[in-house]
Amino acid sequence: MAFVSAWIGTGTHLAFDAMMHADMHPFAPLTANNPLLGRVSLGSLHWGLMLAGVLGLALLALREMVAARTRV
Repeated sequence: MAFVSAWIGTGTHLAFDAMMHADMHPFAPLTANNPLLGRVSLGSLHWGLMLAGVLGLALLALREMVAARTRV
């Protein structure tokens, strides 16, 4: 699970950074172009990432509440 999580985290981090940073080259050494740059506005990207974080925290809290109920 840690290995898969690391791969997913690395891949999404690179993709999100490539969407907002002009000096990123996500497909190097195949190409120096960055086709992801500007696909999403910076404000929309930040709001989407914030929403994903809040949703993740809510899911963790829900999982903990369900686990606490089954322990009692």
